[in-house]
Amino acid sequence: MLTNATMIRDNLSSIGLEINNSKCELLLINHTDINKPQTSKLFQDQFPSLTIPDSTHWQLLGSPLHQVSAPLHLKAKIKVLDSITENFEVIEPHQAFFILKNCLSIPKLTYLLHSALASSAKRNLKRSTPQ
Repeated sequence: MLTNATMIRDNLSSIGLEINNSKCELLLINHTDINKPQTSKLFQDQFPSLTIPDSTHWQLLGSPLHQVSAPLHLKAKIKVLDSITENFEVIEPHQAFFILKNCLSIPKLTYLLHSALASSAKRNLKRSTPQ
């Protein structure tokens, strides 16, 4: 894998392009704890700004890749949605509906529910009704 990455980097540089190392992530899948430091050092020697996220933070196009991280992502989306909707009582209903309908948080939450393993986050989906 490292030889493929360096070959891609070298071929890109031959035509005047370069890889932005600060935007690259290395996901170590099925590595033992003994091999992880060696593998990460080999890649970071070739790509110095490379980040190696913890498996609970793995995501692809905003959707978590690990079952453990689905509740974390869902909590974050719900928190953003709560902050948007908390002041809806003081504005007119039509304006509140327009904001809710056109807010980017709703499509992102819907995408997360469609693409992630949301079944592992059932207790986060249950909301208590206000008294």
